[in-house]
Amino acid sequence: EAVVRIRRTEFEVLIAMHRLDSVRIFGFLLVLSSILAFSSMPEKSTVAVVGSANQDLVSYTSTLPALGETVMGEQFVTLCGGKGANQARAAASMGNVNMICRVGDDVFGKALLEDLEKSGVHVNGPLSTVSNTSSGVASIVVDTKSGDNQIIVTPGANHALTASHVSEQLKEIQPSI
Repeated sequence: EAVVRIRRTEFEVLIAMHRLDSVRIFGFLLVLSSILAFSSMPEKSTVAVVGSANQDLVSYTSTLPALGETVMGEQFVTLCGGKGANQARAAASMGNVNMICRVGDDVFGKALLEDLEKSGVHVNGPLSTVSNTSSGVASIVVDTKSGDNQIIVTPGANHALTASHVSEQLKEIQPSI
């Protein structure tokens, strides 16, 4: 269960969750992004985004592979993504944003946290990093002719995002929301 209370001068996000799973996290994120899209935010508003952060590994090819087939790629890029992280970066252009997520203690986790901070999103790295766990990864193959894609998401540390972690993070950022 997620509760969002909106005030004229600020956004306050209160979360009451019991055994929160990734589907509920993404649902909460969609509710929060809808509020952002349809509400006028005062200049000093603060938003807390709860959601996923993934390292996107994107290959572009003129032909998507059939089952068991190997095809040549035309280009490869790595991007910082994840539904929650993407929403947090977009919201950061409108106000103060805190991201509550989990990343692994690997090179991808470091890159994700650095990218969020560079984008103006506040993340508590030590509280967000999960030891001995890989970060979430999305392996994406894009057909350059049609724009169709195939995506495999390996959630990694995103699955370590629990109600107690969200509560702990909200306590850390409470003075700003």
